[in-house]
Amino acid sequence: MEDKEAIYDEQIAPLMTQLLEICQREGIPMFASFQYSDDGFCTSAMSTGHSIFDSYRALAQCAEHGGVNVDKYMNWVAKDARKHGHSSIYLKMAGIPLTPDETPNTNVTGLAPAQEVNHE
Repeated sequence: MEDKEAIYDEQIAPLMTQLLEICQREGIPMFASFQYSDDGFCTSAMSTGHSIFDSYRALAQCAEHGGVNVDKYMNWVAKDARKHGHSSIYLKMAGIPLTPDETPNTNVTGLAPAQEVNHE
């Protein structure tokens, strides 16, 4: 891919600044990600407490050359679910409590409870 960082910097970034200002002022959540070269990305995200936008932010942080590090992302999902609760059957099967104050699920399906791995 031809490097287009200068185009991003000169033409897109000023518009993103305006969009972010409007979204912040009006309380509008947003997510935008631009790839301007093979390994160059610029991602902006602003949430107003809606978890899907937090998920996009986490996904953007897990971007690596060639894609997204799924282990980093799933680790974030599990950590967030332990903190805030969830309604996922998959997380429940992995032993992650539905609510933060619930005792962890102990091996309902024969699967070991999920281990949290720090990739940072």
